[in-house]
Amino acid sequence: MLNSYFPHLKTTVSELRAFRYLGEDVLDNITPVFELTKANKSKNDRQGDIHKRLKDIQDVFGSRRFYLDLTVEDKLSNDHIDSLFEEQDGYKNWINFFSEIKSEYGFNAVPFLLMHEDSDKEELLQQAQGLLEIANVNEVAVRVELDYIEFDDLLGEISGLSKKLGKRVTVFFDFKYVGASNIDKKMEVFSSKIKPFFDEVMGCKFVVLSGSFPVSIYEAFGSEKHGDFPLKERELYEWVKSNYFCSLGYGDYALIYPKRNEKKTYNWTPRIDFPTAEKCFFYREKREEGGYASCAYYFAQSKVFRDFYIKCWGCEEVESASLGSPNGKSPSYWISVRSNIHMTRLGRSVSMAL
Repeated sequence: MLNSYFPHLKTTVSELRAFRYLGEDVLDNITPVFELTKANKSKNDRQGDIHKRLKDIQDVFGSRRFYLDLTVEDKLSNDHIDSLFEEQDGYKNWINFFSEIKSEYGFNAVPFLLMHEDSDKEELLQQAQGLLEIANVNEVAVRVELDYIEFDDLLGEISGLSKKLGKRVTVFFDFKYVGASNIDKKMEVFSSKIKPFFDEVMGCKFVVLSGSFPVSIYEAFGSEKHGDFPLKERELYEWVKSNYFCSLGYGDYALIYPKRNEKKTYNWTPRIDFPTAEKCFFYREKREEGGYASCAYYFAQSKVFRDFYIKCWGCEEVESASLGSPNGKSPSYWISVRSNIHMTRLGRSVSMAL
């Protein structure tokens, strides 16, 4: 059983679709981290208005608690998001923006501090105090990526911040992609970097964030029609919890690769993925040989699908498609299905809030 679940979601179409179809029982058990991205552009919206994405969050999640960060990926950003990163007056634009949307949408949201890996304590403190006072929040979050060159210095600054703000700082240790090939190395690096600051940062709350879905199934498995791979997020979480933080939140990328894959694929093969708690299974079939309907039929007849079936929108979509008429015929749609199954399974395993 998990004591908490923090699924990390970019506000893209596929990820919000997966989120939109979660059951109320799951929504009540999770604390999502939304990475705000631009909306899809249209004839009357050349920028991709981010308020469309905020409205999407409001419609589904209402007054439940969540964390809000901004995307740093160029392909997912726009001029409005970029302007919020201006450092003037302790990130005044971000503080005012967060205050406005909190009031306008009635959000019960926790903001991330915008920062660079070489940000100092005074910059972080000024921004944190602005958010606590102007935006009237009770907590701020900090994302610390394992591959930051200035990881040690940043932890030192966060230590100073936590001493000023007490328990009102939540640190997300972001391991990004973690698979069988790199998990041992990531554990080793984390251990070497956290030890000097272990006692100093104990005033914070902590969440471990990682993702095991590879950037490309084709790159990982070649032309194999079906296969499976282990999900390493829980193993990483249990290791950090047992070795460092007995009170630790679990977070993952909702079974989506942490960074947007910028490679254009023009001749893709339909594929459906089915995750259990420990593995993700996949099956693919060429369009002329049945495509998504054949993939769904394969799973609907499989022992793994029967043994690990859960009642949720994602599994129902697989069952429906197995009858011959898939509701979605694009990779984006089936990313939503995979992510919805995964978040439902983990959300229902939460025993209590962090």
